[in-house]
Amino acid sequence: VALSKANLTLTANSDTSKVYNGAEQSVSGFAITSGSLKGTDSAAVDLASITAGAKRTDAGTTAATVNDTAYTNGNYAITKVDGSLVVAQKEVALSAAKTYDGGKTLTGSQLAIATGVGTETLNYTSATINSKNVKDNSTNFVDAVALTDGTGKASNYKFTAARSASNTVALSKANLTLTANSDTSK
Repeated sequence: VALSKANLTLTANSDTSKVYNGAEQSVSGFAITSGSLKGTDSAAVDLASITAGAKRTDAGTTAATVNDTAYTNGNYAITKVDGSLVVAQKEVALSAAKTYDGGKTLTGSQLAIATGVGTETLNYTSATINSKNVKDNSTNFVDAVALTDGTGKASNYKFTAARSASNTVALSKANLTLTANSDTSK
């Protein structure tokens, strides 16, 4: 009597809920997505040598793979399907402060960037604010910034160009002294 292997499709688990935090993040395990274990077979016993998963630290996507190289049961013809591990970019907090100068460009220490991840810092090469006017402080925000690596990688972070608790601007009034002309010719 010739017995043929039963078909079984194993799909690696996926996790798309991770956000960059500076530490290695992972997903593990798999699900039977086609076919089924036969008789009294159980995943804990008959598929115990099969592993699946992925690890990554930086923002991005990694394939979670099924590894059946140690599988010796032989009763199942296994088809492997990848899952994924997605680590999203973390939102930075931006805080801009400068004295009114008639422009919307930020330079140097006029923009503070908080990553919220340990001691990681970021720099920037250019940044602008939505409004140049002091009267708009309550609704103003950083509308563009080119993040660059500091002690952290800029590719792990993002920002949203909208007024929020994580994107504020405080413009101060510029000092102006007016002196009246005097006419001493009379």
